[in-house]
Amino acid sequence: MRCSLSSWGPVALAALLVPTPALAGRCDTWLARADKTTGADLVTTYDKLAACDADLARTELVRFAKRATDLDTLLALGVRGVEADAFTGLWAVMDAIAYDQREGLATGIGEACGEHPKVVTMLQAAYVALKGTEFAAWLPALAACETDAVDPWLDQVVLDPPASEYNGKYNAMLTAVVDRRGVSALDVLERAAVAAAAEGPLNNVLDLMQRAIQPASMREAADPANEEALAAALVRIAEQVAPEPARRVADRLYTAGREAQAAALLPRVYPDAVQPGGGVMWGGAAIEACDGKAVVHWTTFVEAPPVHWAIQSVVEGPLRTAKPRLKCDDAAWPVRVPDAPFANGGAARAWADGIAAELAADGTKVKAVEDKGLL
Repeated sequence: MRCSLSSWGPVALAALLVPTPALAGRCDTWLARADKTTGADLVTTYDKLAACDADLARTELVRFAKRATDLDTLLALGVRGVEADAFTGLWAVMDAIAYDQREGLATGIGEACGEHPKVVTMLQAAYVALKGTEFAAWLPALAACETDAVDPWLDQVVLDPPASEYNGKYNAMLTAVVDRRGVSALDVLERAAVAAAAEGPLNNVLDLMQRAIQPASMREAADPANEEALAAALVRIAEQVAPEPARRVADRLYTAGREAQAAALLPRVYPDAVQPGGGVMWGGAAIEACDGKAVVHWTTFVEAPPVHWAIQSVVEGPLRTAKPRLKCDDAAWPVRVPDAPFANGGAARAWADGIAAELAADGTKVKAVEDKGLL
């Protein structure tokens, strides 16, 4: 039977998350025994307590877990706690046990989800109730759970990202998707990136997309086919989002050595800079200076179609061939490039004039000169 959080009404879910006060009476006998028992007997004692008083079993799971001296006993108690709806108690157990036991507990609980469908319900409730770091402790359970009931829920969550740049629980769910599916996660992560682009954790989604194609060993290189799949997904994302998130996506393509694909996105990233024919206008300036004087040699060029995302190396050599206007030595002229393509020649001239004004601030006599045909 497939369990989902939506199948539990608000009242039922509240009952799972809010412990009921322990009942006094004959069932307290099993509590007393818990303080003197270990191993399999401890598990048997918990079973008897659950049969005697289900509410008491939910509230006292931690008490039993603290007596577990080995992982097998801890796991057996954890699974019984899930079946007893002791979700709050199980989460408290995770905080109470030694750090080196936490991954083993979470993994074991996850592996039990096939035979114990309530494990999925517990994880869904944990996503609602716990804080980011607390929920992240259960990531191994999500990775180890092999039931089909998990994936639709994971997809539902990651395709509805929060309206914040970072959210610990959401990032944990992204990680779970990648841990479970590897490169096959790219499809849902691509859609999640588009959904997160406006005001959500886009960078986190992009980070996990990169992780999805990475081999298990850091010493191994990613499969070229997987790298191509990631690059294609990034291009599709950029084509569907606003200019600013498209720029962040294109930056990643450039950093990955895919400048041509990044440059092809320039019209998407800077729509106001698109020129007739679909190209973009770039420019640069070389600064000739000596004896309290300076000349800003600037020029522009249209690249259609765009092939360069970064143009510093493209313009440096040609700009330094401009005809000198001052009697200076042979020192190399500093070269500057704009952060983005220009909308038109007027914008390029204003940029060059800004450089000139900056240089003139210390009393230098500066002239900005357009040198056409350098590029």
